[in-house]
Amino acid sequence: MFKNVEDSVSTIEKILKDYNLSTISHTIVSEISGGQKRKLQTSIALLGKAEFILLDEPSSGMDPVSRREMWHIIQKEKADKLIILTTHYMDEAEFLADRVAIMTAGKIECVGTPFFLKNKYGTGYVFKVDKLDASKDLDDLENHLRKHLPDLTFKEQGNEF
Repeated sequence: MFKNVEDSVSTIEKILKDYNLSTISHTIVSEISGGQKRKLQTSIALLGKAEFILLDEPSSGMDPVSRREMWHIIQKEKADKLIILTTHYMDEAEFLADRVAIMTAGKIECVGTPFFLKNKYGTGYVFKVDKLDASKDLDDLENHLRKHLPDLTFKEQGNEF
């Protein structure tokens, strides 16, 4: 038995598959990439029946696809666990967290839901548009976006909304 897991072998095989680590299952840890190490560390932390888990920057050093895979696994696992994680990525905090605490110089500055914090402190979103076809006009795109974002402002510099 490994870490309160009754059928360790099948559970470990499932985790290796879920984390896309099956291909490195017989590789020495020092020889795998940083992102794969993060996946392995997180899978070990989530293994078993722990009710409380602390994850320190679980997706740091991962490519965007691996980060999203990690997020979906953590999202699924948080249903029956208390997971506290640290991150520098606001999109990660927004996707995973029910509550976010923002720290500055080691002190908590504010706490709230991602929605609350974005409404209180957020500056909005920036859409960067690279115009590939010079014959197309940005007016259609701008009109479409204004239907959903009535307060949209257009910055001529760099074709950014």
